[in-house]
This record gives sequence, structure tokens and C-alpha cells, in this order.
Amino acid sequence: MNNYMAYQKAMTDRIGSSSTETLMVMLFENAITKLKQADERFKMQQRIPALEAVNKTIKIVDALMEHVNTSEGGDVAVKLVQLYHYTIHELSLAVLPKEDPVLHLKNALAVLESLLQAWKGLEKKQNEERS
Repeated sequence: MNNYMAYQKAMTDRIGSSSTETLMVMLFENAITKLKQADERFKMQQRIPALEAVNKTIKIVDALMEHVNTSEGGDVAVKLVQLYHYTIHELSLAVLPKEDPVLHLKNALAVLESLLQAWKGLEKKQNEERS
């Protein structure tokens, strides 16, 4: 088995045995990593790789938004969807030629990092309850 296949199997095993909270942390960490890559690429004037990283971030946030249950989640779920919409809006502005991508990426990053911390708190609480 080559290194890539071993990595892929390890990730599949990790995902398959992970709690919802852990999966959410993984998704947010991935989105934040892509967002930081986009920021670096924009700063280095590498527009195409920056756009690709922004697009991947949008896909992750869109997937997160699709799984919010607004009918059962009440006001919290509605506010979460609003945060996701805001994040996607900021990411969409970041790719426009006349906009300042760094500013819009910073705004999106602030939201994603706040949500990541919330999910990490939930993950920690769940792990403590299991122990």
C-alpha cells in the first residue's frame, strides 16, 4: 500500500469512527486552512490558486449550511444559517477584481474561527461525558 492509500484509509477510519462534534471540528479546520491558503495566495499575487482555495472554502461552508436543521434548531439554527450566508457573501466579494480580498477573507475567517471554537467546546464536553 502506498503512502497516499495509507493516508486515505487512516482518514476514512477516523471519519467513520468520529462523533458529529469531531467531524464538525474537522470540517471547520479544513475550511480555515483553505481560507488561510487563499489569503497567502492573494498576497503573493497568485490569483488562480487563491480562487481555487476560496472555492473549496465556499463548498465546505455550503455543505455545513445544508445540514443545519432550521425546523428543529429554532433561533440558533436560523442565526447559524445567517452566519454561513454572511461567510459565503464575504468569500464571494473576496474574489471580485475591484475588492480587497484580504479584508473579506479576514471577515470570513473571524466567523469560521468563532464557530470552530464553539464546536471544539462541544467536542470537549462530549469527550468528558464519555470518560
